Amino acid sequence: MMRVPAFSGLVGFVLRLEVSLRAVIPPHYLELVADAALKSYWRKRALSFFLRRCGVSESFLATWHEDESKRDLLYRLFRS
Repeated sequence: MMRVPAFSGLVGFVLRLEVSLRAVIPPHYLELVADAALKSYWRKRALSFFLRRCGVSESFLATWHEDESKRDLLYRLFRS
């Protein structure tokens, strides 16, 4: 049986996926990861620091507007 990595490792793994591999992962899996991130990081600043550590580009994070929710940002991230 495969060992499931820690949460931060799992999210980091998903954020670093190649474009060709994203087509293989079911959309509901990405929704579960986004939901777990929302529940783990209550504050926008904490989520922002976490996403930086996972390799999300500064240019993407700079597009996060004050009125945009964390959920909207994560869904936009996983769609890209």
